[in-house]
Amino acid sequence: MMKVVKQFLRVKNIPTSTEVNELLKKCKVIMKKKEDQCGPLNSIKDDFDGFKTKRIRLKNDALDSEDWDKKTENDKREAYLELVKIFQHLIVLNKNELRIGITTFFILLVLIFVGSIGAYLYLHIDSSRNDASSKKRINIESVFEIEKELSIIQSLVGQLDKEETKKKFERSFFKITEHLINEPLRSKITFDLKKNFGMLAGEKEMGNVKLETFKGFRKILEAEIESINTKFFWLGTPGKWYEIAFWSFWGVIVGILFYIAGLIDSGIFLTEQIPMFLTEIVITPIVVIAIFFLFALTRLSNFIPSESSIYTILGISFILGFAIRRTVGLLDNIKKKIFPEPAPAGKR
Repeated sequence: MMKVVKQFLRVKNIPTSTEVNELLKKCKVIMKKKEDQCGPLNSIKDDFDGFKTKRIRLKNDALDSEDWDKKTENDKREAYLELVKIFQHLIVLNKNELRIGITTFFILLVLIFVGSIGAYLYLHIDSSRNDASSKKRINIESVFEIEKELSIIQSLVGQLDKEETKKKFERSFFKITEHLINEPLRSKITFDLKKNFGMLAGEKEMGNVKLETFKGFRKILEAEIESINTKFFWLGTPGKWYEIAFWSFWGVIVGILFYIAGLIDSGIFLTEQIPMFLTEIVITPIVVIAIFFLFALTRLSNFIPSESSIYTILGISFILGFAIRRTVGLLDNIKKKIFPEPAPAGKR
């Protein structure tokens, strides 16, 4: 608590109107909170009202920045320090709220965070021991050969009318197929890769392979190879969804911890916010998974899950959890896209 006061008392520079406004808002928040709980705070309220009438000028319930800029440096420092003292008294009144925030909720979240990481590591280590396929990786020679054959195929697309070119294409296509039907790719191959490979094979049989189809297949295959070579993450179904749930859960926990740390440091932690924090923690894994189900409708066109490695997918999951309130906004956009607002009567 004293750290908060000392932070404001170190007035090395001339206080700006933004800094004063920020402190005014904090005072108002704590004062309203304590008045709702304990009734009128006559002494502190009188000091606060006197400060607002004598020391500063308000405009739209905020500090008039133009009037503040006209004050002398000494007047600014004195006014700011007077406001800090009022804030100090309010912090003392709010110490129980801060204690709950620090000793109860913050520590509880840290324990949940550490415990979930421990459970995650245990489950992964245990599954790696029991799953022989998880230990298989694509060696560097195979990766080199796959990339070489993919490059050859891409350079030949559009030239299959020539017999010699067609033979080279068939040879490279056969080598890629061999990798897909053998381990470790065989047991890890996803539906998206199977679908794109089937489309590519169909176009090959018709002698009309489209460059767009091949590029889509190549992106997915390269992402799968990178993911398989991590050797640690769950890549199948439903394993990948568990991964997304874990990482989005950590994202929301880290986001809340940062937010609470800021509230505690500023001295205005409010227990009424705890239900909202708990709600965010509970809904985040489901919301983020739903976003992945409906990614085509979120308008995040730069990210395509099927063409991304497990590293990118889990990184995006973490960010979606970290910014869960904006993520919920994505769901709202999807809802409006699926169920547009009805047109007013008579304007259809």
